[in-house]
Amino acid sequence: MKINGMTPNSSNVGEISKEVQLKVGQIIQGKICEILEDMIMLKMSNGKMLSAKLEVGLSVEVEELLKFQVKEANENQILLKPIVEGQNNIENETENKIMDVLKSFGMKATKEEISLIQTLIKNEIPVTKENVTSFMQMKGAFQKMEQMPIDLFSKDLNIEEPILEVFKNIIKSQNDSLEQSNTKNLIENKEILENNSFIENKDSIGNKNFMENKENTDHKASLQKQDTPKNLLQNEESIKYKDIGIKNMNDEKIVFISKNNLDINLGNAIQLNRILYKDNPMGKQINDLIKNLYENEKTTPLAKEIENILGKIKNMVETKDFKPQEILKELYVKLESIKSTVEGFDKKEGILNQIDQIKDGLDFMNKLNQSQTYMQIPIPIDKEYQNIDLLIVKDNKSKKKIDPNHVKLLISLDTKNMGQVRTLIDIKEKNITCNFKLIEEKMKEIFFKNEDQLKESLKTLGYHSIYVQYGILNEESIVGDSTPSKKFTNFIDMKV
Repeated sequence: MKINGMTPNSSNVGEISKEVQLKVGQIIQGKICEILEDMIMLKMSNGKMLSAKLEVGLSVEVEELLKFQVKEANENQILLKPIVEGQNNIENETENKIMDVLKSFGMKATKEEISLIQTLIKNEIPVTKENVTSFMQMKGAFQKMEQMPIDLFSKDLNIEEPILEVFKNIIKSQNDSLEQSNTKNLIENKEILENNSFIENKDSIGNKNFMENKENTDHKASLQKQDTPKNLLQNEESIKYKDIGIKNMNDEKIVFISKNNLDINLGNAIQLNRILYKDNPMGKQINDLIKNLYENEKTTPLAKEIENILGKIKNMVETKDFKPQEILKELYVKLESIKSTVEGFDKKEGILNQIDQIKDGLDFMNKLNQSQTYMQIPIPIDKEYQNIDLLIVKDNKSKKKIDPNHVKLLISLDTKNMGQVRTLIDIKEKNITCNFKLIEEKMKEIFFKNEDQLKESLKTLGYHSIYVQYGILNEESIVGDSTPSKKFTNFIDMKV
């Protein structure tokens, strides 16, 4: 594999040159110009630039001079392994420090506990005994919950303490959320359209002052909105929490809910799996609702009204006036209107449940937007609705306004033929790096063919330095891609 002969301001990083040959096993040295997730941009000693993928994560500063071993070199990818003096010692020191911390907490330092601490550090959450204990108990409660029937309180719960208390708090938090939702007045359309968020959200986010306990807890109201198979609904005792979306609640998911100041309850766990982990994303929910509306002559016009609203997204892209939040506001108002219209129709339950699911998803995104800017936008592609996920990664939480000249955007697009395409865009003044994550190697060829066109388009927008990188998609959700790795040792020193 050849390294191209270019200056740092060149927009042609990645093209093949005849000047330098890379071989597997070769040791090279370069100054770090840019690190974006698992991709790196190096300036070699001869002044040439090299774009490559890292075999392992690397926490170093820009302008630092490092050595690398070439692990793979072909026309599609260069894979480098960093050679850091004392790296093994650093890794051992970090793991030993984590184990020491756990032992000081009186814990056994199991793999699960070590993994949790790594997740806490990655998400900049203080590593305290209270936090580690709390998250371990919540994970245990969700794991127990997956195989349990919905009608929990009709029979004795065989769950060890203190996980039982955490389990009840998860249920109670959900019931509190439902009661708050049911007691709110309906929002007028004008109020919704004037609001800066998708919808007006009067509930406090992350409120720890729960309502007073009730002797008889009833959380079945939430089940009515879930997309549960009909055969399960006929036999209520066979409905388990995993059937309504409570599954695979790992450290990453629970920590994500918590760090975004959301209550850890059934509704937020279900929506996290549905929306961000794509169990039943917005595009699929829209497809199902429209299909259902078209099956009845009375409701066919309602389906067309939804299509007309979402069709405006394409016009926004073409006119470069992209304001999807306005479309989501309008969609929310229309769904409320449709719900009122179909109340008098026969066989309305399926439509009403689908509308409630979509509105719940929009509510969840609106709550999430109190902490960070995230949208999942249903967009029409080939007569079906696919999803565009847009997340603005905030490096500095103290900054309320987004600086368009210094920002990271994470964009994920679901496609029919190429699967999910995820792009992390890093903008620094007039420099832009586009890091594409694709589902398999052969997809890179398609992007290579269109790379010049992409660069020319970016030049017309005023960008001088354009870097394009490629990698394989290995994160299940944008949740993982949106959280940068942190230095374990420094974080533990600060927080413990």
